[in-house]
Amino acid sequence: MRPLRWPVWIGIALIALGGVVVGRAHAHAEIARCEPPIGATLDVPPTQIRCWFTQELDPKGSTMTVLDAAGRPVDRGDAHVDLNDPDRKQMVVSLDPTRLLPGTYTVRWHTRSAEDGEETGGTFSLTVRGVRPTATAPFTPTIPPSPTALVPPTATPTLATPTPSAVPAFPPEAPRIPIGAVLLAFLIGVAAVGGVLGWARRR
Repeated sequence: MRPLRWPVWIGIALIALGGVVVGRAHAHAEIARCEPPIGATLDVPPTQIRCWFTQELDPKGSTMTVLDAAGRPVDRGDAHVDLNDPDRKQMVVSLDPTRLLPGTYTVRWHTRSAEDGEETGGTFSLTVRGVRPTATAPFTPTIPPSPTALVPPTATPTLATPTPSAVPAFPPEAPRIPIGAVLLAFLIGVAAVGGVLGWARRR
């Protein structure tokens, strides 16, 4: 068998490289994995579904929804590419626990590659066997109010208004005669008596 010459090897290499380039050019953003896992059976409903894809996603052309057996959506309608992921390869949608009853649910996804613009989509299923327990407020016994003792009203002391006491009536006080006037009258009387006696002697 004659060995292949170098032009033949170059041709084979070019064909292989062309196949890789063509295959990459026509690649799509396919699902790599999800959480919860694809096809999982869950004891309680999840609060969200997050999927990782093989290529960077275009947020404007990528979406995901979750449907029940009747085709009704049970998600919150907020599917979006996780912009906190630096690779932009994650998409997440939150679920409404009140709509997730035991049963099988279909996850329908659609992607547009940010690398080549190619679009693709698909579905996978999840099974839920139980419901998420709802938090209940702790029971707080109601304590009836204790009977209030009736307190008799406190009598407010009233201060008696003092009535003016009767003032005893006294006879009007006799006017006082000055002592000097009494003495003067006495002297005049003595003088008068002396004059009368002297006149009687002279007769």
